[in-house]
Amino acid sequence: MGQKRHYETKLEVMTKDGVRNLIMFPVGDWSDDGHGKCEYYFATTQRSLEEVREAHHNAPNTLGFPIEGICQDYGDPIIDNAIVEKLRTEGYGKFEISDEDDGKIYPSGEEVFKIWIFLLNKINPGLELKQTDMPSINYYGKDKSGKRLRTPGYELFQ
Repeated sequence: MGQKRHYETKLEVMTKDGVRNLIMFPVGDWSDDGHGKCEYYFATTQRSLEEVREAHHNAPNTLGFPIEGICQDYGDPIIDNAIVEKLRTEGYGKFEISDEDDGKIYPSGEEVFKIWIFLLNKINPGLELKQTDMPSINYYGKDKSGKRLRTPGYELFQ
């Protein structure tokens, strides 16, 4: 198990909307105390991290279910029907992945993130959370000069 980190740093970034706070949203096992699979997504807001967390904690009272209830259990890749109906009632758009045969919603990590910030913005419209991408040093294939970039540490995780 890797070293656990507590993310409390405030990071401001310049966007087309001005200076905003950058917040990381882990989807999956971020603490690495289970299966260890996690995808990280980023959003910006003019509000504080504490206000975003407060909206998350208010979900059961506001929405009728906790946000962490979405695909919460190991081996549970389907959004519960009651949550799907609540999302539709709240105005969430078309789901990216659904099975026409059984009518169930099988979200990707990115869709779970989009649902998460959609719900936080419903709980507190002042958050105005917006998805953003982070630049990365790595890339697939070769760059324009024909070089590949290989990152260190591949063999650390076996």
